[in-house]
Amino acid sequence: MNKLQRKIGGPAASLDKASLVAAAERERQTLLPELEQALTRARTLLLAPGANEACSLSALFTPANEIRQLAASANRHSTGLLAHQLASYLTHCIDAGQPVARDIVKPLVHALEQSFVVAEGDPLLAAIVEESARLTRQLGIAD
Repeated sequence: MNKLQRKIGGPAASLDKASLVAAAERERQTLLPELEQALTRARTLLLAPGANEACSLSALFTPANEIRQLAASANRHSTGLLAHQLASYLTHCIDAGQPVARDIVKPLVHALEQSFVVAEGDPLLAAIVEESARLTRQLGIAD
């Protein structure tokens, strides 16, 4: 038995994967309130007066990226997709040296905001995600 096997209690093939997954899910559930608080803080920054009015890259990118990173752990798949679309647009602007266009940012931010209001799995949220993806695809930004 090698050092890693001694550390985990034996060969990986002998581990009870179902109980490990269940333990990981229990741990994720204990962290869920903290994840939701972090999402709320990032959402507040994204929607702060002036943040998306000024369409500032710095004011928008950090919270969009934080939301993108946290959403999957909080079981907010659509929120993560929408944050990814916004962050991808902002990255595109940075890479191209272009200013952020208000007529693009506003609907992307609005779509992301809706993901906090509309329940995951709701057909309306699926339509919002698809419309946001259509907008970014039109701009030549991959999903």
